[in-house]
Amino acid sequence: MRPLKVEVEGFASFRERTVIDFEDADYFVLVGPTGSGKSSVVDAICFALYGSVPRLDGKAVAPVITQGQLQARVRLDFTLGGSTYSAVRVVRRQGPGATTKEARLESGGEVLAGNANELSQEVGRLIGLSFDDFTRCVALPQGEFARFLHDKARDRQGMIVALLGLEVYERMRKTAHERAATLKASIDINDGRLAEDFSSATTEVLEEAARRSAELNELSKRVRESVRTIDELGREIEAADAEVARVLEQAKRLGGLGAPDNMATLVELITSARTHSEKAARVHNEARADATQKERAHKSLGRRDPLAAAHKAHEDKAKVAGELERVEVELGPQRDAEEQAGKARQEAEQALEEARESVQAARDTHAALHLASSLKAGEDCPVCLQTVTALPPHLPSADLESAERTLAGSRKKATAVAETHDEARRELTRSEERFKSCARRLEELEAEVRDHPDAGAVAAALQTIDEAEEAWTTARELEKKAHDAREAAADALEAATNQEHAARRLFDEQREQIIELAPPPPRAVSLADDWAGLTEWARARMPQLQKVAESRRAAACRDAKQRKALLEAIAKEFQDLCIEEIKGDLTTTVAVALAQARSKEEQIADAIEEAKRLNHKVAQDREAHQVTHALEQHLRSNGFERWIVAEALERLVAGANEILADLSGGHYALKVDEGSDFLVIDRDNANETRSVRTLSGGETFLASLALALALADQLADLAAKGAARLDAIFLDEGFGTLDSETLDTVAASVENLASTGRMVGVITHVRELADRIPLQFRVRKDAGSSRIERVSA
Repeated sequence: MRPLKVEVEGFASFRERTVIDFEDADYFVLVGPTGSGKSSVVDAICFALYGSVPRLDGKAVAPVITQGQLQARVRLDFTLGGSTYSAVRVVRRQGPGATTKEARLESGGEVLAGNANELSQEVGRLIGLSFDDFTRCVALPQGEFARFLHDKARDRQGMIVALLGLEVYERMRKTAHERAATLKASIDINDGRLAEDFSSATTEVLEEAARRSAELNELSKRVRESVRTIDELGREIEAADAEVARVLEQAKRLGGLGAPDNMATLVELITSARTHSEKAARVHNEARADATQKERAHKSLGRRDPLAAAHKAHEDKAKVAGELERVEVELGPQRDAEEQAGKARQEAEQALEEARESVQAARDTHAALHLASSLKAGEDCPVCLQTVTALPPHLPSADLESAERTLAGSRKKATAVAETHDEARRELTRSEERFKSCARRLEELEAEVRDHPDAGAVAAALQTIDEAEEAWTTARELEKKAHDAREAAADALEAATNQEHAARRLFDEQREQIIELAPPPPRAVSLADDWAGLTEWARARMPQLQKVAESRRAAACRDAKQRKALLEAIAKEFQDLCIEEIKGDLTTTVAVALAQARSKEEQIADAIEEAKRLNHKVAQDREAHQVTHALEQHLRSNGFERWIVAEALERLVAGANEILADLSGGHYALKVDEGSDFLVIDRDNANETRSVRTLSGGETFLASLALALALADQLADLAAKGAARLDAIFLDEGFGTLDSETLDTVAASVENLASTGRMVGVITHVRELADRIPLQFRVRKDAGSSRIERVSA
């Protein structure tokens, strides 16, 4: 197991989301002040995998939630056996405690576990280690191993039992006790069965059953032989009956042969239809060739549209030229009329002006009369400004009245003359505009006919094209009629041919129905001749079929008599051997009786064998009972446990010496004396053996570390269920208590350990040690949360 990345949020001192990336981190240090959160990283790894924290001894996990937070979340990505896994756990506050039900384990997009219990079980299965074993091998409790190195043998034995799970032997003792009780109960039960259930299992009863089986076996052989003959006769009878039925069916089919009623006229119909179709095809081909020739002639004359446009332009030009002449003729009188109306208008306007002057002169002469004419009773006088009470009796002036009448007449005449002049001017303007428009249109049309100036030639060319098009249209219509006639003739020929094919299929079908009688082959020249030959052959074949049917009926009668005699003989033998009920066919009846007899024989033989087996089992159970009872007694003592511990210590020391040789440069080795105490072998001092208590602090650390790593390597073999390879080790030891010289030794040893392929993580606040490690995860804690910074030397 090798961690790849740890993600925490709200966990211990990590309030905010923090990611620790261990990619390419083979040898690193978690460094920071005491209490900054270094050990919480290892706690997070353990919690993600097992849902527990080593420092809480597997108790409630609520303390891992950051103070003031409602939940803590941890995610661990790790590799194991070539696969990558992601384990996620969330712990939430709930009342006074917390819940960790939300959890999952994924690999390759597949969910392997969906809750906390499943995750813990699946991790235990994959890694092969319990939570306690994992924490002994990943977060190495070096202080415990130092005590293990120095403790008395009695205390060391208890610790080995706890570390290696030797309580299995107590379970073995209990299992042996339970096994002994089970064996004793089995002995008592089997003794009772031998006395009650197998008293009648004797050789005499077995011999009588064997005799009955032998007689039935001989009968079975005779019945099988007879049944084969009976079955063969039955098959012969069935075959004869089937042959008779087949021959009669063949005769019936021969009698049903007959040619269609229209065979006489079918050939004439086909010949006529073929002749008509060929003629229609020739007519159609000729019409199609004529239409093609007229189409080519029409297309050779060129396009009609330009000529039609030129022809229309000539026609429009003639119309416009005529219109221009008419307008030009009208313009002269219109101009004269407009001029005369203008003169009349001037004269009228002059007369109107003279009338106005006459009226004004009369008014000036007769001002008082004019003023009086404007007075009204009750209004003020414009001269004296007095109210007019009565109008003065002035008589009207004859000159003024005459002048005003003349002015009114002049005004009326001037208005009429002006209207006449305006209308003449408008009419002249319209004619002039029409003249200009016609002149412009005439110029445009002359431009259009410039390429076709001869109107007669254009008309003649158009007539030629129209006549060619009409001829082509007529030819197309004739070609279509010829095509329709050809299709109709082809349809008629196809209908006649289909009738011939139907008649041929009918012939083939009827001939196929009697093919097993080898009818004459068709000559495929004349269908009528083929029908005649087939019917003639059928009439000759009928008497032969009747003879075959009569012969097969006689053979079937003979076989039936022989079959009946055999059945009666078998029935007599059944009666002699007391086989009264016939179940199914004869063979089955004998087989059932024989099986029952053999079953009874086998039951008696099995009972005899079971009695022998039970006697043998009772003897084996008594022997096994003695062994399990003795094993229980042996496991009650401490001797076996002490022996196992001694063997484990010897194996552990052998592995530790291999590691210690590398860590100490071959200077030291360990051994166990007869009292199970550890001794050190000093290689540099003539292999002197002395107590491990004489080792210095650094030397003690090396010896303890060697024992720890040996346990990590061997736990997979020693554990009952096996364990996975541990590719990551976190050393959280009190490096601050070591002097400089010892610290150098320890640092060099850890560096050597990192070169073995393991991920080695050192947790320390000692800067001198941290500076020697190339990759550092610097942990610091501010007022809000712990933070980690990855720094490479």
